[in-house]
This record gives sequence, structure tokens and C-alpha cells, in this order.
Amino acid sequence: MRPVSSRSRIFVTVLLSLGMSMGAVIPSPASASTVRLRVTVKEAFEITFPSGQEVTLQARPGERAQGSLSVQLRSNAPWVLRLAADRQPVLPGETPLVNLVQWQASGRQGTVGQASLQDVASGQPTGEAGVTITFAFEYTASYDDAPGEYAADIDLVLAAPL
Repeated sequence: MRPVSSRSRIFVTVLLSLGMSMGAVIPSPASASTVRLRVTVKEAFEITFPSGQEVTLQARPGERAQGSLSVQLRSNAPWVLRLAADRQPVLPGETPLVNLVQWQASGRQGTVGQASLQDVASGQPTGEAGVTITFAFEYTASYDDAPGEYAADIDLVLAAPL
């Protein structure tokens, strides 16, 4: 094998440099493929209110007791807010006092103790800022109400409309 002269090396180096600076590409084996990237955004519903929130109504017979609760809703899809209360077991013909508490929100009203989910509000996607729904609760005590504390858990359900 013959040794390569320095002149030949310089010539090849200059030739390669000129070729690269002019955009010439030295061909090489290659392979290409296309991959589709797909992003799926799912429906999301969020309801928040202060932790440990409790609504307390106090009144003497003949007085009206009032309380309120504000909840923050966020959704990226159409939504409906529903309310239901746990129904305490009672003797036939009796109604637990707490089941008689009235609620109002978003122009709708009902009684806490209704047997089924009650639609409170509905709307279109709220965006990041969300919306606030304020409940007003009310009960007028009477002399037929025995003294004591009555309680029920109220479930608020935020979901897609049926």
C-alpha cells in the first residue's frame, strides 16, 4: 500500500469543507418513520368547599333559622349539580325535623329530605375560574319540635347531565 501524501490529504480536506459549506451532504444509509402523537382530554368535574364545613341553624319556636353554604365548581364539560341527604330511619308517620329544612340555590328550591337526588344547578364548561353556587338553608321552628340537635349529611354530586 502506498502512503498518502500530505498534498492529497489537504486536497480531500478542502474538498470536504467546501462541500459541507455549500450544503452538500454526503449520502449515508437512513430510515424514517412517522408516529402520530394523540392527546385525549377526559371530562373532569371538581367541587370544593372549606374542609369541615358545617351549616348550623338555630331558632326558638316561632323563629326562622337561616344558614348558607357556598361551593366552587369547575368543569371542562357540561355539568349538573345535584343534592341528596341521608334519610334517617324513623317510625312510620314520623318525619325527622332535619328533612324539613328548605334549600334554595340558582333559582331552584327543595326540601333537604326528598327521597331522590335533586337538581340544583346546571351549566356549560366553567373554565379554570369555575363558578360559585350558594345554598340558602331555612327552617322555621315550632312548639311541635322537641328540643335537641338534629343532623343529616348532605351529598353534593357534580356530574355530566343524564
